[in-house]
Amino acid sequence: MPDTAIRCVSLFQKEASGMDLLKQMADAFVILIRTGAVFRVIYCLVRMGMNEEEAPMHRKRARNTVVFYVIAESIWQFKELILNYYQ
Repeated sequence: MPDTAIRCVSLFQKEASGMDLLKQMADAFVILIRTGAVFRVIYCLVRMGMNEEEAPMHRKRARNTVVFYVIAESIWQFKELILNYYQ
């Protein structure tokens, strides 16, 4: 019985770690950026097909979304590179 209590306490302490929580939040944020960018580009492509007059506007929005995604992913990879270098 005491062995089970010790395992539960150690699991709770591991979940309560601030750095683990911060890493999980950062990973969730990256996934949110990736899925948001994909859905935004799909939305722009659908809107371009629906209305020919607004196609240049949606093409520009899709291009800006791709540029945002490339910059966001580059920043994330640069951060990982720096963290791995100094560890």
